Amino acid sequence: MKTEIGKRLKKIRKERGLTQRELALKVSGKVDYTYIGKIERDRQSPSIGVLKRISDALSVPLSYFFLEEGTAALLKLLPEDLKEIAKSEKKHVFLKTLKDINEEDIPLSIEIIDILNKHRRIRRQDELTHNGERQTSVSPKEKEEYLKAAENKEGYGEKDRKTD
Repeated sequence: MKTEIGKRLKKIRKERGLTQRELALKVSGKVDYTYIGKIERDRQSPSIGVLKRISDALSVPLSYFFLEEGTAALLKLLPEDLKEIAKSEKKHVFLKTLKDINEEDIPLSIEIIDILNKHRRIRRQDELTHNGERQTSVSPKEKEEYLKAAENKEGYGEKDRKTD
């Protein structure tokens, strides 16, 4: 296990573009850069507390250092945005449902989410405009296109069909 911790620490540190000294400075509390080097070279086993502080500095979960290789790689590749989304219970449930989505439905789902976001942006703009505040970034033409797309419920996910 010690070998994996050192290898993973070195790999993620380099992927983040940090030197051992820079990482040591990011870790809360006192950690010398030579200690980071010892962990990476498997000459020192860090305590769970130190490893937790290192994982926080690198923005990876502590479990990254202990999981199987594939799972650990997946965790470190998750963008920060996705980690933030997972903190919301409703969004977390939504993300869990994505595992069952049909590959063919992904483009439609993305389009629906895009339309919902644009619609919400337009509504916020309208509210700001009605409250006498400055108008934001959506042009009237863009607004018309978004509203038209939001109203168009026919044909999504279906191929063109000819009826005789």
